[in-house]
Amino acid sequence: MKFTSDVAEAGAISAAAKLAPAPYHTSAPTPPPQPQQPESWFDALRHAFDLDLGLDSTAGLQALLPLALPVTLFKGAQLLSRTQPAQRHWLLLSGQVAMGLAERGRITQQTREVRPGQWIDHTSAWLGDGGYLEDALIEHDGLALSFAHADLLRCGLRHPELLALAAGAMATRVRDMLGAELSLIRQSAESRFAGWLLQHAETPVAGVATPLPRVVLRQRKRAIASQLGATPETFSRVLRQLVNRGAVRARGYTIELLDLDQLHTLATAGATRRRT
Repeated sequence: MKFTSDVAEAGAISAAAKLAPAPYHTSAPTPPPQPQQPESWFDALRHAFDLDLGLDSTAGLQALLPLALPVTLFKGAQLLSRTQPAQRHWLLLSGQVAMGLAERGRITQQTREVRPGQWIDHTSAWLGDGGYLEDALIEHDGLALSFAHADLLRCGLRHPELLALAAGAMATRVRDMLGAELSLIRQSAESRFAGWLLQHAETPVAGVATPLPRVVLRQRKRAIASQLGATPETFSRVLRQLVNRGAVRARGYTIELLDLDQLHTLATAGATRRRT
């Protein structure tokens, strides 16, 4: 069975239509970029359920995948709302989505950003008839796969390994949320920022004379600070401190990581009190 991510063949629909209220377009939509990795929807789904449970999930994933609805994502649209009944699971193939609390089409408190290969929301639909736990706003054009919760349950009855994978994915999400919450309690702003830089570091470009890991700031300073439980002013202050320490070098919207050992030491210094 072959699965393709060709939007034209799949008949993908706009995120601004039918599935989600999205009155916040800022410009005429353009065709979104196609996902490069993973190359197929099957690979994307298997990657999203990347858990070593000792299960052969191939048959279950192949049964679920034909039920996927491809949704074209346009920058500026609101994909999910906390007032919207949570009846579907959402997997990001390409683009970028911001999660958190939104007002008037803008994220006022951001909790995380979703990148290709990650679940936009895989938890809310399990909680019954309530709304999505977070609002989701599209930051970059892209493509998502949407699965009806009822379809997932039906496939799970025939392929119990799917339910085990779903439970594992939710447990992973809970672990990440608890880890983020504990870091806000235990770590200083400097420690949290150092950890965030290490988490978002990109691989050096091949062929560069002196390759350095780097972080490209693709979000506003306020959005990043919100994820770290800090203010924009604290974000700027901590960045200056890291520059003065020689740990990083800031060039426009790019932060080069000069001293990984120092950043690791700061990131694991969780016993210090929070200073925001």
